[in-house]
Amino acid sequence: PTEDEWYKAAYYNAANQTYSLYPNGQDTITRADANYDYGLYETTDVGTYSSAPSSYGTFDQGGNVGEWNDKLSGPGGSWRGLRGGSWADFDLSLESTGSWGYDPWLENNTIGFRLASVPEPSSLVLTMLASGVMLIRRKR
Repeated sequence: PTEDEWYKAAYYNAANQTYSLYPNGQDTITRADANYDYGLYETTDVGTYSSAPSSYGTFDQGGNVGEWNDKLSGPGGSWRGLRGGSWADFDLSLESTGSWGYDPWLENNTIGFRLASVPEPSSLVLTMLASGVMLIRRKR
């Protein structure tokens, strides 16, 4: 995802149209909410901390592994952005203000990625039109 997509999925609360400080929808976080601060000393499966999904239904965007995004930074713009903090990071890295970058060749057990899919608006329109045609034909 783009950094903006990642950020909104993690910190936006659609119910009250505000952003939280942490990706659990709150302005505080504990080890019951995310795998961070050497909590388990290893990564966990997505959904392990399922008590606080985001408004978009994503889980565990805080802690576990820092997640790559498309933001360019570093020497000559060759680094990629990371968000969310990892199991080895303190709570400050999970905050909405926490953004950093590394060389994308870096590999370790504190960095990972999240797959994201955003449907194209045109595909939604086509689906609705096709559904309408099917309903009209069905009534005949």
